[in-house]
Amino acid sequence: SRRIVRLPGLIDVHVHAREPGAEHKEDFSTCTAAALAGGITLICAMPNTNPACVDADTFNIVKELAAAKARCDYAIYLGATEDNYSIISELAPDAAGLKM
Repeated sequence: SRRIVRLPGLIDVHVHAREPGAEHKEDFSTCTAAALAGGITLICAMPNTNPACVDADTFNIVKELAAAKARCDYAIYLGATEDNYSIISELAPDAAGLKM
């Protein structure tokens, strides 16, 4: 039988884009190309970058990198720390969520 299962584009909610800080492993271009090859049309990037995505400056850097290199839709997580609770509400509209 020739059955074809058609699905909408899928979402990967746990992606390590590794950018900035570990581009020798992965970056937004390579991870989103791989995602598309597997039927993923939106990735959610984890905040464990170097520097960690836990403040406005780093979050904005990651957003710029993703905007320039991503081949599919993306969202970016913000990492929680003991010290960044005061900026969470400021970045919440642009973040995929908060990782603790």
